[in-house]
Amino acid sequence: MKHRSRLVKGSFWILASQIATKLLSFLYTVIIARLLTEDQIGSFYFVLSILSIFYLFSDFGLVSSLSRYVPYLSAREEIGKLKKTIKLGYFGGITSTFLFFIIVFLIAGPLSDLLGNPAVKPILEMMSIWLFLKEIDDLNHIVLFGRDKIRETQFLTVSQAFLKLVLTVIAFYAFGFSVESLSISFLLSFLLVIPFGFYFIFLELKGWKKLKVEKDVPGFFSLTKELVSFGMVMTMVGFLWTLVQSIDKIMIGYFLTDTIGDVAVYAFAISLANLTLIFASAISGMFFPIVSGLYGKGEINELNKTIVVSMKWTIMSSIPIILMMFLFGGDLLSLFYGPVYKKGSLVLILFVFGLSIQAVFFFLNSVFAAMRRLDIELKIALAVTTSNILLNAIFIPKFGIDGAAIASLIAFLVGSLLAWYYSRKILNFKFPKEIFKPLIAGLFAFFILFFLYGPILSVIDKIVFNIQIGSSQGQLLDEVAQKATKLVLFLILFAFSALVYFFTLLVLKSFGEDEITILEAGLRRVKVPARYIVFVRQFLEADYLPFHKK
Repeated sequence: MKHRSRLVKGSFWILASQIATKLLSFLYTVIIARLLTEDQIGSFYFVLSILSIFYLFSDFGLVSSLSRYVPYLSAREEIGKLKKTIKLGYFGGITSTFLFFIIVFLIAGPLSDLLGNPAVKPILEMMSIWLFLKEIDDLNHIVLFGRDKIRETQFLTVSQAFLKLVLTVIAFYAFGFSVESLSISFLLSFLLVIPFGFYFIFLELKGWKKLKVEKDVPGFFSLTKELVSFGMVMTMVGFLWTLVQSIDKIMIGYFLTDTIGDVAVYAFAISLANLTLIFASAISGMFFPIVSGLYGKGEINELNKTIVVSMKWTIMSSIPIILMMFLFGGDLLSLFYGPVYKKGSLVLILFVFGLSIQAVFFFLNSVFAAMRRLDIELKIALAVTTSNILLNAIFIPKFGIDGAAIASLIAFLVGSLLAWYYSRKILNFKFPKEIFKPLIAGLFAFFILFFLYGPILSVIDKIVFNIQIGSSQGQLLDEVAQKATKLVLFLILFAFSALVYFFTLLVLKSFGEDEITILEAGLRRVKVPARYIVFVRQFLEADYLPFHKK
């Protein structure tokens, strides 16, 4: 239970960070969608997708190794090896990524020509330094997170998102509404947050002087060989997953050269779809270091229980947002980004479905990672990447961005099925019964909203259409008031769907002892009176409902 309580505590901070970060990122995409053209935005995301692939190889797998080694060595209290690992990570990672930045800068022209978009050369040259800045930022995050400094890592994440938003607005009005201004502000957001990361690292290392160092600490050469050999295999796995995330936008830009703006539509549809993972990301973000620590200590039973609880919480928390995206995704795209982006409706729906499935099976992949079964991770990643590239090549020329979304959905399904297969084969994993109750509740809420879909939209459109501020019909104030009203109405609709879903969870007695006990611990922590805690337990147990009475 203590590990599941830690999961809740850590997930609280990550959830708070996720909400803030997603909101800031959402405002960021809305602003650039309104102030830049589709082609400008498409060029930016096209370049960022290319650099994301280069980034995986820029440090020879050191970041990937540290993400596994830091929590593992911390759990085993191997402080001497941990210190050397971190020093090697910073020295090797910073040096190699700086050299990589120089190389990418020099080949930006030929690379742009090769990918069929020579016009992006100046942006690729400017953005190439992101490889270096991203490496330092990732190293800071990994060390702090691996040492259970959750609040510090989330502060860095939120700060970078906030700076990116503010600096983008400043850059637009200082240097003009261009992709160059967008790139400069993006890079500065990383540059300005890095000193805070170094400060937190300094405070963490300062307290290590009193820690006991084990005797048999490996030498620099042997540790380098261990980290790089392990990291390169992980880099290949990471490369394949990054390729899955980036290749669709690159192939859209390659096949649809006359409409590179479609990359922007596709990217924003995916960005909105990612909001469905806001709760799942909080849980999964805390999951891996806990699993790695449990596996390092040999606590397999507690590990399995943590998997079940994490999967259940992911499904329970994500369904209300998924319902809204499924039914009203196109309207939300139009509301936030503009009418032209509504053509990404099918992309949004398909990605919401695929990401939801992937979020559940993520926990199984994390167990393979904790077990250091890189062979399984590599097989899954290779299957997903291969299927995604082949399907993109087939579907994008025929169906455009919708074809890319179909390819991604199938790739998500391939990865999920393989994770399930290997988990049954190696871990004898079976889906817990607790998972099916939230799914049934979600289907019930979906059908209710589906039958009300037409009338709801009709009412919303009538209310919004009749909004007029004084005699300014058709002016900017009218548009702002109408969009604000529409947003409020959608929020009310979201609250209604969440209430329907929550009531169905109560009817199905979906809240188990784990959820209630940990929630009670959280309420006691914030000094909630005992009588209210008792009421919360009784309410969630739902024995007061007629069909639950014994």
